[in-house]
Amino acid sequence: MSGSEAYALGLVDQLAEDRDGLDALTASVAERLAEGGPKALSATKRLLNEIDGSLDEDVVLRGAALSARVLARPEAQAALSARLRG
Repeated sequence: MSGSEAYALGLVDQLAEDRDGLDALTASVAERLAEGGPKALSATKRLLNEIDGSLDEDVVLRGAALSARVLARPEAQAALSARLRG
């Protein structure tokens, strides 16, 4: 599956237009992850290591469930609220 196809299906929320834009996008995503708190970052790292390119539906659903649990934590909510206000 290409990046464009994943974006069109809603599996990813950002897409770099080209290699030059990838560095800036990567830095932006890294900053967002770091703002989510240490538990969110740790959970994200575990998930990324687990999926390792898998397109298995079960893995995608586990990733969605993990994201929902992480975003429900007070530290993530505070970071998201601050980001939306600022």
